[in-house]
Amino acid sequence: MLVCAFLCAAAFSQDVGAPPDVTNAPEKPAPAPSPAAKETTEVVDGKVGFIYDLPEDWVAQDVKGPSSKVAFGRKQDGNPANITSSLISTSHTLDEDAANYLAALRANFEKKGYTRIEAVPQSKFDTASGQSGVRFIMQAVQGNGKTVRQTCYIFERKDGKKIGVICTAVDRGDNYDAAFDAIMKTFRVVK
Repeated sequence: MLVCAFLCAAAFSQDVGAPPDVTNAPEKPAPAPSPAAKETTEVVDGKVGFIYDLPEDWVAQDVKGPSSKVAFGRKQDGNPANITSSLISTSHTLDEDAANYLAALRANFEKKGYTRIEAVPQSKFDTASGQSGVRFIMQAVQGNGKTVRQTCYIFERKDGKKIGVICTAVDRGDNYDAAFDAIMKTFRVVK
């Protein structure tokens, strides 16, 4: 759990306390991207060992840290969402790592002073390529009154290490659930 807590803290160290202003954006759900129907960009992270496809209204940027890529989306919403990842080095099962990740995320939210912390229990998540993983959601209210929602996915590499993917949106997070799921359906582990 200590390893997971350290990695989760590193993965969640990006402060989402200054989200883009989306107060004037329409209050409708973000449409799920359809990689077959739209132009996509392939995101390759050789450091952690995965590939996934981003819809045309998302961008990926190289960064320093636990992962080498961060995705930002939807351009028309002012890029209020992001996708980050980290490598989890444990010998636990996917379910155990998901439970540890969830506990570390809750502790991180509490440390930041977030309130109304809620978790959606983990469930099995399968990608289009047949990669099995787990998915869970953590949501809380920040000090500025905005709700942060993180949808997390964990997949196992061939070497037994796990890849934790954190999809974050502020204030309209539940509107991104379908978009995050559609993007993660394209996820492929390459190590």
